[in-house]
Amino acid sequence: AVMAIVTADHVIEPEDLFVRSIKTAFAVVAEQPRALVTFGIVPTHGHPGLGYVHRGEPLHLKANVEGAYRVIRFVEKPPKPEADRFVESGRYYWNSGMFVWRCDTVFNELGMHLPENHKLLSRIADAWGTPNQQSVLNELYPQLKKISVDYAIMEPASHRKGKAQVVVVEMPVKWLDVGSWPAL
Repeated sequence: AVMAIVTADHVIEPEDLFVRSIKTAFAVVAEQPRALVTFGIVPTHGHPGLGYVHRGEPLHLKANVEGAYRVIRFVEKPPKPEADRFVESGRYYWNSGMFVWRCDTVFNELGMHLPENHKLLSRIADAWGTPNQQSVLNELYPQLKKISVDYAIMEPASHRKGKAQVVVVEMPVKWLDVGSWPAL
């Protein structure tokens, strides 16, 4: 299965450009099953509270869609001076925190980068749909290491650790992460 992870607390306009970017990401994953796709927002200023994606060469897809690039590196929440340099370079996007990937690809990457979480999630999956589902979930879920996918998978994968390839799809939208009261 291919899944999209989108957030509920973002303002994204216009909707048609958002949808076009999502469709591009699905086209990337269809042609490159080991792709971990993130969406890049063109930054307006250096912000140390956001992740940055260093855009590399464009992908040439059979689906003839544009706006997908290899990722040179993924940097989560750099210090302000570094964030400012990223913006000035014109080769970095803000990481939107939204992703598209094959479930098996991200799960395999989790096994390489966080093997204990992979093991616990496998045990939860094995219990799913059985009479023990809730008790296993209650026991094992609290044991999972609390870490964002950005730090756990995207950063190491962007540094060529693992088997996945990190791809960024440009999302040329007005974007605001309204994840806090000050942002709202």
